[in-house]
This record gives sequence, structure tokens and C-alpha cells, in this order.
Amino acid sequence: MHIAISLVVAYLLGSFPTAYLAGRFTKGVDIRKLGSGSVGGSNVATVVSRWLVFPVGIIDVGKGMLAVLLAKWLDADIAWQVIAGLFAIAGHNWSIFLGFVGGRGIGTSVGVLLVLFPLAFVVLLPVFGLMLLIFNAPLAFLMCFTALPIISWGMGKPTAVTLGFMGVFLILAAKRLLGNKGKAESKEGWPRILLYRLFLDRDVRDKNDWIRRQPTQTDLSEPQDS
Repeated sequence: MHIAISLVVAYLLGSFPTAYLAGRFTKGVDIRKLGSGSVGGSNVATVVSRWLVFPVGIIDVGKGMLAVLLAKWLDADIAWQVIAGLFAIAGHNWSIFLGFVGGRGIGTSVGVLLVLFPLAFVVLLPVFGLMLLIFNAPLAFLMCFTALPIISWGMGKPTAVTLGFMGVFLILAAKRLLGNKGKAESKEGWPRILLYRLFLDRDVRDKNDWIRRQPTQTDLSEPQDS
């Protein structure tokens, strides 16, 4: 029963729509219909306020941390703590409060990482900074989360933790590939669109074209997942 409660609470914690509420309460906008359409800190910075990205990011990280800590407090073993973290990430990406749409799960995943394997965060932070200078943020995040299961295995973490980090990567990759619900904003064909989504986290090559595009009539009538 304790395990079931911790998983439900983890999903609900992840589902808390921090970025959406920030847009609604500060500017009265629905960020699902503006910018990248993502319900996360990066889109808040683009269409609402750069300063709001900090409180939004802190809360999103906190959701992942709290989900794992709650499972730990309820004496769940490490495998169930990992699963609770995955539930929180899934909740952020497919929020029950937003009709199962949401963000990308990066902040919540970082929160899970900080509890389960804080040393990896310390190792990956400078690596992420270097890759950010060479590549771009979406690709830097993807490479770090790809490396995470390898680092976990190499440093002798429990198998459940290593498999959990593989699950984190798969959830984040799946969210990117699913992209905007029900549409593709590119005419280059699905193989290229899927590559853009996976490596650039958008449907088109040019970032400015993506975040500055105007919402379509479909956007205005039906909130889109991103």
C-alpha cells in the first residue's frame, strides 16, 4: 500500500504544471500555444520572463527530488525509489492536470538524479557546460542523459539505479520523438523531422523559426503537447 501511494503521489507531483501556472498568473498566457509550446522552463524564458525560469526550474527539480525522497521515507527499497522517480518524470511530461500534455522532463529528471546519484550530477555538470559551448542545449542534455546509465554502471551503482537511468533516457527520448501532438510543423518528411526532434528538440532546423512561429488555428482551439 505504501508503495502504491508513493507512486501515485510521485505522478501527481510530477504533473504539477509549474510552467503553465507561471504563464497564466504572470501574463495571462497559455504557454502551450506560444513559443516552442513546451510546458517547461525554457519556454517560460522565451514567452513569459527570463527571470521566471529560475523559480520554475527549482520547483520542477524539487518535484523529482520529493518523489524519490517520499518513497525512501516510506521505506521502499531502491528499485521502488527509482520507479517513483520515473513516475514523477512521466507526470511532468504527460500531466493529468493538462490533459496529458506537458514539458520535456529535464528539470524533474535532474531532481531524481540529485537524490539517487548526486556524484553523477557533479561529474556531468562541467561536461554539459563544455558540450553546450560546442553544440546546443537540446543535444547537450541528450548526450548527458545517454551517458548517465554508463556512468552509473561504471561506478558500481545498484542495477536498479542503472536501469532506472536507462528508463529516464527512454522517457525523455520518447517525449522528444512524439513532439507536438497531432501535427508536424515541417514539410521535410518524417525521417528528417524525427531527427530534428531527437537531436534539436524541434520540428525544423532553425531555432528562431521554431520559437517565433505564430500559433495556428488548431493551436488556438486545442492545446498542443510539446
